[in-house]
Amino acid sequence: MMFVFNVAILLCGCAVLGLGIWVVVDFSSFTATLNATSLLFQYASYVVIVVGSITIVMSFIGCVGAWKKNKCLLVTFAVIHMIFLLAEIAAIVMAFAFTSDLDRLLSDGATKTIKEDYGVTGGVGSSVTVAWDFAQTTLKCCGYHNGNDYIGSYYDVIVTHAQPWPNSCCDLNAAGSYVDVTSCTVRSPRRSTRQGCSTSLKNIVREYAVVIGGVTIGVMMVQLLAVVFACCIASSVA
Repeated sequence: MMFVFNVAILLCGCAVLGLGIWVVVDFSSFTATLNATSLLFQYASYVVIVVGSITIVMSFIGCVGAWKKNKCLLVTFAVIHMIFLLAEIAAIVMAFAFTSDLDRLLSDGATKTIKEDYGVTGGVGSSVTVAWDFAQTTLKCCGYHNGNDYIGSYYDVIVTHAQPWPNSCCDLNAAGSYVDVTSCTVRSPRRSTRQGCSTSLKNIVREYAVVIGGVTIGVMMVQLLAVVFACCIASSVA
């Protein structure tokens, strides 16, 4: 059972490490879309990489400790995993406590990219444009709050002179073509019938809240049981 749980922990560590590397290396449009050039998001991605790496190393220590019945390795494994568990609980509590602050932080950054970078040719502007078009098409949304985020933006004033939001705010048909673009992007009345992307994301989270909560609890239970087994094996070692 100790080996089984450590393999599960190893896979989780690999997934976390892969996510961190993906954000740092290949997903520049993500940070550009949220205006995540601040040290907060840079450090967050590196923290994810460190956590994934430590998790992988700890699963290896757990396996070796169980195989060799090495008391020192098993106790080290148990102590560090208990620290991880407490840190995860603290992170969950803080996430709920500071939800409004995080939402405001993301709102300010995302709206800024829409106002200043969307539609700009080259550099960050191209990444922002591609990322927002993908998000708006996939989530069937418009802007961060709503389509009014584009009013007075670089795209509205400099690029089009005619429509406040892009075609990606419009609906797609089965063939992948935009439906009734003229009506969708009309300047007057200046409003979009689509909800904001923040609302779409929140709806997805609410829809899968039970699954997300179940997976989180499951991972924490696996970690707790691994700690219990490590302690049991360590106590049996002379």
